[in-house]
Amino acid sequence: MPLDDDDIARAAERLDGARRSGHLAEVPDFRLESAGDAYRVQDAVAARHGPAMGWKVGAKSREATPNCAPLLVGALERPARRHQRRVQGPVGVEVEIAFVLGRAFPAAAQTPERTEILDAIASCHVAIELCAMRWRADPDLIDPLWKLADNQMNESLLLGPEIPDWQSADLGTLEARLAVDVAIVDTPRRPADDDLLGLLVWLVRHCVVGRGGLPAQSAITTGSWTGMHFVTAPADLAGSIGSFPPIEVAIRS
Repeated sequence: MPLDDDDIARAAERLDGARRSGHLAEVPDFRLESAGDAYRVQDAVAARHGPAMGWKVGAKSREATPNCAPLLVGALERPARRHQRRVQGPVGVEVEIAFVLGRAFPAAAQTPERTEILDAIASCHVAIELCAMRWRADPDLIDPLWKLADNQMNESLLLGPEIPDWQSADLGTLEARLAVDVAIVDTPRRPADDDLLGLLVWLVRHCVVGRGGLPAQSAITTGSWTGMHFVTAPADLAGSIGSFPPIEVAIRS
């Protein structure tokens, strides 16, 4: 049975308070029963904190149902070769590929065709996502649905330069690297679900029929290529995928 509105509001109030104060929140004393409950919490936080400027989407395998989370106001940094970001405490770091949509997809009962969605991609970027949980709990022990409610731990998404002629690349053959203070901390790998365009299509359709649509210039990031590595500021991060233009991020406290 879905949770009542009061429970959803209570969880959202705690998460929004954690975002604004920088202090961790206590996990509520009730269970989320489904991803749908987690998405209701996400939407309630967004209603308090500000609208989604983008989304993250991923899946544990090609056969698994994807899950997603909004990137709220202040969480998205537009394309640049080098970024600087202030963080509190350790942050998880992931190297990803993100797409930016050149047009809006308003809310509708009918899902858009795949070709319509792919034609709307304006640009593609190597990105670094920074992750931090707002619940006072062990990330490895907390119910995964509470992490999903917490926007899957998104702290920020930083976009690298636009990738020229990305459509001609075979994304399934590329390798990614993450370096922290010059040292390589991850060997090459790819996402568990490496059908990145399939994830993008799923996300757009999900938002169109159930999350209020997507504005133009929405950024959609499609899952980690490097796993999550926790780093404490100050640190200099560098992410690359194949020969695409790389991204650098200086994190400072």
